[in-house]
Amino acid sequence: MKLEEKTMKTCRCNHRLVVMLGLLAASAIVSAAEPERQKLTWEPSRNWLSDAPTAQDSFQRLERYLGGFGQRMREIGDRFEVLHDAVSRKKYELAAFEWKEIGTAMVSGYLTRPQFQANAEGMFMTGAFPEFKAALASGDKKKIDAMFETARQTCMACHIAEKVAFINDHPIFLKTAKLSLQR
Repeated sequence: MKLEEKTMKTCRCNHRLVVMLGLLAASAIVSAAEPERQKLTWEPSRNWLSDAPTAQDSFQRLERYLGGFGQRMREIGDRFEVLHDAVSRKKYELAAFEWKEIGTAMVSGYLTRPQFQANAEGMFMTGAFPEFKAALASGDKKKIDAMFETARQTCMACHIAEKVAFINDHPIFLKTAKLSLQR
């Protein structure tokens, strides 16, 4: 029996070794296929921006940190949900504030990614944005509800124009399809 137990332990050890070598080989293959990530070229610091060796390095760090239009779209989406809730509850002062902040985020977005400026300005900033702002200022529920839907549809049309129509499948567009909380 002892010889049999020894054989079993040896087999288990060999099995573990084979699995570990397989995982190591697989990880080497995956690592070789991935583009190499940019390595940290500075010592980590709480003053990551002001400790940069040059002003150019500071700007590059800042650009990387701030991200592109996707970061602004995340903010716009979060604010759009609050806007929807505010309009649904007839809290037009809150809605106007969120709408203004959405406009600011939109401008910040195309500041970082100018290729989106034409549609952002043409469809949103000179169209739906001032119209919905005026509707909110009027306090007229029918105008506000209609313009909210126009703004929502404008967002979706812009996604189509920018060839990212799949974004319209995001749950936010289902959640904001109806103004229903307090009519």
